[in-house]
Amino acid sequence: MSAARKRVPKVVVAFASTGDAMAVEAAARAGGVPGRMIPVPQTVSAGCGLAWCASAEERDALVQALEGAGLAYEALHEKIVASFQKEFMTERGRLVSETQTALVLALGFHLVPERFREDIKARLRASFKQ
Repeated sequence: MSAARKRVPKVVVAFASTGDAMAVEAAARAGGVPGRMIPVPQTVSAGCGLAWCASAEERDALVQALEGAGLAYEALHEKIVASFQKEFMTERGRLVSETQTALVLALGFHLVPERFREDIKARLRASFKQ
């Protein structure tokens, strides 16, 4: 059995169009944008299905490179997380939908604050026992 892969915080940028995504990829090849192209995570809304992913430590360099080159992007994952939390979470860490799928996605895509993660994991484990 292999060891679980360590989760590393990432910054994810979504795009409204494939053209915008391709422009970022071209700039990256020229050496100005840290990260790589990924399929957009299911919990992130993006018009074209592509997203740019970089380490959290590279967030400021990524935003600076995008804005400095005039490259268009739809949203940073952190803004998506804030929108998710506002729309789908209570102040006490409950999700509006407590299905196993909702809990797994919220945990897997780091959409919930760290202080609620253990409680959500416990609710997920309990749901399997029902």
